[in-house]
Amino acid sequence: MTWQGFKSRVDHLECSATGERYPAGVPHGVSRAGKPLIVRYDLPAVAAAVTREELSRRSPDLWRYRELLPVPAEEHVVSLGETFTALVALGATARRAGGDNLLMKDEGRLPTGSFKARGLAVAVSMANSFGVHQIAMPTVGSGGAVGNGGSGAFRDGYGEQIHAGASGAPGAILTQKTHPANSSLF
Repeated sequence: MTWQGFKSRVDHLECSATGERYPAGVPHGVSRAGKPLIVRYDLPAVAAAVTREELSRRSPDLWRYRELLPVPAEEHVVSLGETFTALVALGATARRAGGDNLLMKDEGRLPTGSFKARGLAVAVSMANSFGVHQIAMPTVGSGGAVGNGGSGAFRDGYGEQIHAGASGAPGAILTQKTHPANSSLF
């Protein structure tokens, strides 16, 4: 990855329920209303900063669209190589259903086999940008924190704690076995 000349285009954060604005560049939890915060970007600045041609020359991964992600600099990225999602043509299935074009997303090509890998790569990278190196993530073990953020964070030496139900998915059990000091099953 090379982010020469990169500048974050985050403008502010906004409460998803009330629209109340919050400053970017500092850690937040939820809004005062207890709702998720949405990242808002300076879209005209993004359009002026990068062309379609430049995008097409970048690596086919999550970070290709870095101007539309909140991570402020390349050195903060914690990644397992989250790639694009392949679209697989299902011609026979489409014809049986009376159509002619049916595509299926193949998220199994992601390093952890789950679409959740992208969001957690960004979340762990943002924590890294704030100097946060202890992360707690709840999960049912269905490919969430256990397999995704957990893998990248454990690899990069984070003091991440992951706790999952013992009756959860195999990923929870695998994480507990491979990182017993940092995870537990209950």
